[in-house]
Order: sequence, then C-alpha cells, then structure tokens
Amino acid sequence: MESATQNPLTGVTIGSKVFSSSTAQFKHSVLNKNVSQMVAQEKSDKFMSGESSYVYQGHMNEGSFGMSGAYGVSGISQFKASLAAYAGNAVAQSNKSITVNYNAMSQAGIEYIDFENLTVGSFLESLNSGANAACIKALDAYNEVMAEAGRLDVDIQTALNDPAKYPELTASINEWIHACNEFNSGYGDGLVVGVLWGACGWVQMKMESETEDSSWQYGGEASFSYSGALNPVNVNVKTTYAGSNSSSDAKVKVTCKSFCSGSKLETAIDTWFNELAGKSYKELADVEVMAKAPSLSIKDTPKIPPFEKPLVSESVASRVGKIKDLKGLEALAVASAYDEAKRKDRSLTLEQFMKDAKEKADVSGLNSTIKQVSDNSIDTLGQDNQLDTHVEKARLQSRAGMVASAVSHAVEPVSSGAPATPEGCVPLGVWISNWSDIFPWLARGFDNNVKNVGDISSLKIRVMLQDFQALNKIYTIAHNSGITNLTDKVRTSDIANAFSHGAGELQLSNANVSSIVDGLGEEARKIYKTWNDNGFLRDCELGLGLLKDDKSVSFEKVPGGSDKRQAYYLDSCSFRAKDNDYWKFSRFYSLLPLITMEGDVWLFGPERGAMSSIYDNEVVFSKPGKAKYLRFKLDTERKVLTGLEDKVICYPIPFSAAIGINGGKESAWHGMSVSTNVASCYSLRENLEQLQTRLQSLNAWTFSNSWPSDWTPDTPYTQQSIPKQYIGLAEEVTSVI
Repeated sequence: MESATQNPLTGVTIGSKVFSSSTAQFKHSVLNKNVSQMVAQEKSDKFMSGESSYVYQGHMNEGSFGMSGAYGVSGISQFKASLAAYAGNAVAQSNKSITVNYNAMSQAGIEYIDFENLTVGSFLESLNSGANAACIKALDAYNEVMAEAGRLDVDIQTALNDPAKYPELTASINEWIHACNEFNSGYGDGLVVGVLWGACGWVQMKMESETEDSSWQYGGEASFSYSGALNPVNVNVKTTYAGSNSSSDAKVKVTCKSFCSGSKLETAIDTWFNELAGKSYKELADVEVMAKAPSLSIKDTPKIPPFEKPLVSESVASRVGKIKDLKGLEALAVASAYDEAKRKDRSLTLEQFMKDAKEKADVSGLNSTIKQVSDNSIDTLGQDNQLDTHVEKARLQSRAGMVASAVSHAVEPVSSGAPATPEGCVPLGVWISNWSDIFPWLARGFDNNVKNVGDISSLKIRVMLQDFQALNKIYTIAHNSGITNLTDKVRTSDIANAFSHGAGELQLSNANVSSIVDGLGEEARKIYKTWNDNGFLRDCELGLGLLKDDKSVSFEKVPGGSDKRQAYYLDSCSFRAKDNDYWKFSRFYSLLPLITMEGDVWLFGPERGAMSSIYDNEVVFSKPGKAKYLRFKLDTERKVLTGLEDKVICYPIPFSAAIGINGGKESAWHGMSVSTNVASCYSLRENLEQLQTRLQSLNAWTFSNSWPSDWTPDTPYTQQSIPKQYIGLAEEVTSVI
C-alpha cells in the first residue's frame, strides 16, 4: 500500500493545475506572476498513529497523516477521493511486532491568490503563455456565440431547444464547447488558489518481541487506553506496547526511525529522535514519547515575492470588454453539460437531460457505501464490484481520488515567474477552485450523482489487509493460550502464519490479490470466507462481551483451578443492547472469537484455553483435552454470537466503550483491541458523511453561474464569492479564505 511517509501535496504551489479524474491530479503552476499574499498561521499538533493493541486514537487506524476533504468536479470523483484518503495510507505490520508513529505537524502561514485586487482581465494576464492562449481561444469562441445570438436576436436557451432552426448559432456553440474542452484537457478542471504552508514529521518506534511468545498479551492485567482529544499524548511506551502489564525487563527489541517533510522542523525532529534512538526497551518503557518532543512551532512566516498586479494588454482588454452581460451563461453551461452527458448516452435528448438535471441528486451508491462502512459489511470476496486482482492497479485507481496521488510535473516549460515553495515549508493543505468560477466564459455543468460507484478496489484491499491482521492476531493469541489445534491436522499457528504472510504480500507493489487469497491455503481461506460473510466480527474491536441470564464473566477466579482448567464466577451485568451501553462490560472479561473449520466459533481468554462449559454462576476455560469446547453460532441479523440454544449471547464491543474508562487500575478498561477496521476510521466516515450532506442537497446537475447579475469586466473579484474546496493533511483553517 502507500508509503506512510508520502505527502501527496509535495510540490504543489499556488496556481498548480488540478485534474480531478486523472492518476496525477496536480501539475505545475500556470502562473507567471505573483498575485498572492501570505498571512501568518502559527499552530502545531502532536498525535499518535499506528497499530498498538492497547491504545486507540482517532488516527490509530490511519497512516502517519490522514487527509480531510476531497476535490472533484463531479459527485463520483469526490466520492473516489474520499475513499482514497483512507485507502492510500495504510500502516501495517505482518508479524509479531508493533509500529507506532509519534507525529508532529506545524502550520506556518497561508498563501492565497489576492482576488480582491484582481479583475478577470488582470488575472488572465497572470497566466503563463500556454494557459493564457488557450483561455483566450475559449473567450473568443464565447464572444462569437454571443455575437451570433445578437445578430439573430435569439437567446441561447431558445437556440438549444431548436438547433435545426439556428444552424449558425449551433455551430458557434459547438466551437465554444470544443475550445473549453481543449482548455480543460490541457489545464485541468481548476487550480490551487490557496496553500497552507508548514512542515510535518514523525518519530517511528517499532517494538518486537525477542522471545517465542507473541508481543500481543492478553488477560485482565492489561489495560486498554482510549486516548481521545482531551487526553491525546500521555501514554508511555510500555502502555502502548503491552497495556502496562509488561515488565520493563521484557525482551523487546526497539528500533526507531524519523521522517521530516519541510526543513523548518528538521532540527526539532532530529532532536526528538535522538532522545529515543539507540535505547533499550527498559530505558524507554516509562517514557511518554510526546513529552520528549521539543518546541515544534514555526515562528517566522514563510516569505514570498511581493504581490504584482498584472497590466492588462489592449488585446485582452478589448476581448474581455466585449462581454456586456452574462445572461446566457447558464444556458451555455447546460450546453456543455449536455454535450458531456451525450457521450454516455447517445440517445439522450436535451429535453430529457433538462428534466433529469432538475431531479434531486441520486447518491444511492454513496449511501450504500456509507452503510457498508458503518456496518463493516464490505464484501472483499463478492462477485459485485469484483476486487481487482492487482494491488498496483487498485492503488492507481485510488489515486484517481485526490489524496492518494503523487505530484506529476508536466513536460511543458514552466515560466521563470512561476510560484516557488517557500524555503523550508511544504503544503499541508490546499484550496481549489474550478476554472468556471474564475473565468465566466469557461462555463460548465457538474454531475452530482453517485449511483453506480463502480469499482472500489483500493478500499476493499485495505479492508482485506485489516482482516488478515486481525485474524493473524487472534490465531497467534489462541496458540499462545494453549489452543494449538483446530483439528488433528490444522494448527492455529499455521493459520496465524497464513494470514501474516498474506498481509505482508498485500503490501507489496503489483501483488496479485486473487493469488494471495488462494495462497492462504484451504483451511485459512475457509476461515476467511466465514469472517468476510459475517462482517460484524470486524466490530469486535475490544473483543466480545458475554451475557447469560444478565450475568457476565467476572475477574474473580473460582478456587481450585489448575493449569489445565480454570473457572471464573459470573457476576451481574446490566448491559442492554438497545441502550448501546457497552461501557458496562468494563468490569468484565472480554473474550475472543476463534472460527473453526466447521464455520462456527470457539471463545477463548482470559485464562489458557477456550470455553468448555458455562453454568448458572460460573464459566470454565480449559486447555485441549477430554473437555470439548462450546460452539457458538453466528447471528448475522442481530450481529451477535449465540450459544446454548440462545441462552448465551456475545456482543462485539466497540472502541467507544473505553472512552473515559482509563483513569486508574480499578477503573481502567481491561483487555486489548482485536480489530481496527473501516468503521473505526474517523477521517473516512467524516469525509463520506460531509460529501453525503453536500450532494444530497443538490440537483442531479448544477451549472456554473456564481457571477452577479451586475458584473462587468472591470469588477474586481470578491474572495467569498469564489467557491472553493479544501483538501489537506491538516484541518481546514476558515479564518483567512
């Protein structure tokens, strides 16, 4: 999958071209004069990301830096961008190790095109020669359309409704559409009109057990920490690694790396790294890594050349001056959109297109995906929207969404006056506007529908990667708990290794997904099919909470146990599924599911072995032997496990159950995380839900017409009237542009 160290905005500057449906969204700047201003924006953030089984944050299921926002000229392109934000930033290990990133991000300043000191003509003069010429060609075609309409004394909409009656005007409109398409083909759908400058970096710590036992421990002594917004950084290394139940003398190998994007933070990141590098686990166990970070603020505002208002040539002034009003603008946007729609359906009439365009946007595909994400029901093996066989191809498809893309520099020469990256800084976020909101004669329509979402391979591969990691963890813990075999011939360690190997292969470039699934072997493949068919198992983020006659498994052992058999008392538990009060399981042991070869489930933990019997007041866990394990059924409708003719029900426990339950040993959440999944990814849900809110309020098509009725060529832009979309590693700053 994508490298955690990639900043997809590297190389972007003010005026960078943006292509919303290409594998390389950003191209070089089209500006040859500096028409921007810079304001200070001092702010720094620190947060953890990665895969600790004992700490959860909003970023823990992401790469080093997640993305917010998604740009696109159509609903479907924005949808793919929202998915790519998540799918392109996996951080995963495929064996018995834990990798955690301690991230830092510092904002320095916001650069923005100073539209309020520009007119359409002066901004046109700021473009490089190629963009200027292509834009003027479209302007000339627009003026010809308006002149022809004036000669015929007919409005554009009337001509569009009866093209046979107005062949000359129809030909002019087609020439204008062709000129606009040429411009968009060469110079994209829009340009970057604002950049949030700063720097980011991380110190990465990889911890790996040097003993046979897995680094993943399990039991009542381990404490899980939900480190939320109010308490984001005070978790020490020992807690991150093993829930504070690991001795500082544990045989754990620690290796550190660092990364920095933007030299403004390089010295600080190096200082931070040197505090940790080369030290043993014993030396680091009680260290709160975030507290070791030096000051990460960037005090000096990035420097850019002074604002230079372009002079408007007589040639440009005369062309722009021909625009007397913009009354036909929306009709031309309709013509452009209709031309685009006809490429998909040759039989489509203008009348039908206009009727369809006024309907509310069909976002059923988006709604379906949001539900699948929320329900953890994304089918990675299904026939519909079949998973692409090659990871690299899916990766490129994810790059068709903005955030997973790498910067691609065009072959055409860049003007010597093109904007440059301020010294020591990199883009942390960008604001993008469509060309049609900058130059009125580039009018176009925007398809807001997201009904046939097509292939979402990048997301499915990410889900599969997380599935393999969760199953590797479960079967490794089962083996270390004494459950060494599923059958006489099938060992739990072999199943764990199959998923570990598969997870490692999924992260290789050009990996063949079908071959990887086949390579799991018959036993692991059968187990994975059961897991995928019952997506609610992915909800076992903190294991399973057992309920029998309003009782659950307490921490108190029944006297008389042995290393072969141990009973635990059942104690009253007032959990009610309809109330979603999962936090009530914090006083009880949570259990882990182990899928058998028959397709049902054994439960194991907290003692060695699996559940072999359950009575009115106690439950028994046994090592393999004469005792047979209880078998639980998968109830996909209720999303629970059931046993003993529905007298025992086990509920998947979400991360949110641990919020606030980490104040001390008596009140801490006991246990570990089992599965990090798409439903637990805050940035993915937020992006999709924001997109849903935006699109479902729109008609199926909207047409660019943000220009005021009293506009004239001499009217300066107003910053607020130019629509903008934001994407970035940092949250959007709304106080400047």
